[in-house]
Amino acid sequence: MALLAILLPMPSWPASPELKVSGNKIVTVVGSCPVFLKGVNLTSKEWKDVSDGPILTSAQAITPRWGANFYRVPLNQDRWMGTACGTVAATYQAEVDSLVAWCLANNCYVLLDLH
Repeated sequence: MALLAILLPMPSWPASPELKVSGNKIVTVVGSCPVFLKGVNLTSKEWKDVSDGPILTSAQAITPRWGANFYRVPLNQDRWMGTACGTVAATYQAEVDSLVAWCLANNCYVLLDLH
């Protein structure tokens, strides 16, 4: 993510609750409220532009059903930059941006995993 931030201006997402480790627990920095992360991997962004279904739609369905609040999204730098054959960078980035914005608004966390 740091590499992407250097190469492209990132959208201005609202700040998510910062986390820290306290003993054997993950807690919020402000208030030390315990946070229990339940993670899901949202695949396909690392090898193709259009997911098997928009990743945002997947997260919106998974969160209430499974109680997930942490999403790992594998990304591809060539697709992010628009240098992969047939890739439209803006479309690829917009799908990721919509997921991150939704997660922040719904108390979820996202790991953008550059491959």
